[in-house]
Amino acid sequence: MLDNDDDWKRLYRAGAITALTAFVMLPMQIACYVVWPPTLTIEPLFAVLTDNWVRGLVGLDVFMLLDSALNLIIFAALAVALWRTNRPVVLIASVFVVVATAAHFSSSTAFELLDLARQYTATTDPEVKRQLLAAGRFALAAFQGTGFDIYYVMSGIMIISFGWVMLRSPDFGRLPGWLAIVSGGLMLVPATAGQVGTYLSLASLVPWFVLLFVLWRRLWRLGREQILHLAPV
Repeated sequence: MLDNDDDWKRLYRAGAITALTAFVMLPMQIACYVVWPPTLTIEPLFAVLTDNWVRGLVGLDVFMLLDSALNLIIFAALAVALWRTNRPVVLIASVFVVVATAAHFSSSTAFELLDLARQYTATTDPEVKRQLLAAGRFALAAFQGTGFDIYYVMSGIMIISFGWVMLRSPDFGRLPGWLAIVSGGLMLVPATAGQVGTYLSLASLVPWFVLLFVLWRRLWRLGREQILHLAPV
């Protein structure tokens, strides 16, 4: 149980380090997607996963799974820092963080597709190959399906909510607040919604990238200051 200043400071520092980690990783992720664009038809995808499984998994957004795990730490630190500013909104946004992350993890079929690709390559039976292709199409549809869209839209709402509270917090203020609102607003259209969704998802990365840098600095500062606004036990 977090019951003294040092406990909360450690959480803030963990959030700061995680934000910095995500900030450094984001350009590398974008570079990987440019070099290895995703393959979203099943037979070519099986070929990519067999020839270069790292490239195949990158195209299936495994980096986003890591991002979701890192975001849990960032938003846990934010929730504590913003708790006294607006408890109801912070509580609802925190629930959205957990639900969105669970939806994202459950929607990912990257490793299922990797296993199917290996089976497809290993067999010479045409009927088995046909069945594996059908299973692969189903897994690929699930990868881009309802669970992912729920994760994406809920994440947008959650980021907007945290941004709205940051605007009212003396520890954060207008810059991170508006960066969060813009980034979250651009995420209200899922990345799966055709070209518009793709363009908006790419655009949302710009304010998000800057926000990660700002959050690193603000959370690290909170981790070093005397804390006078602890969440109630």
